[in-house]
Amino acid sequence: METSTSPIAFLNQTLIVVGQTPITVKTALVATICLLLGLLIFRVFQSYRTAKQRALSEAAALERAREAEMRMAELVASQNELTG
Repeated sequence: METSTSPIAFLNQTLIVVGQTPITVKTALVATICLLLGLLIFRVFQSYRTAKQRALSEAAALERAREAEMRMAELVASQNELTG
């Protein structure tokens, strides 16, 4: 005699019992998906923050380079005035 089981019946199988609470496959899958989703969201925000900090650092470095070039141009101009 064949027993007909639902293709998703395995989701209701108990994996472990914690205290008096049975942890089913479905519960474990939902918890795992929530954890992975949380980690993904954390990683996206971390990546955004890192990119923002990198852009600010690059802008500051560009400004410092511009200032250094202006000082060098002023020094060259004053040296040209002294040498004629």
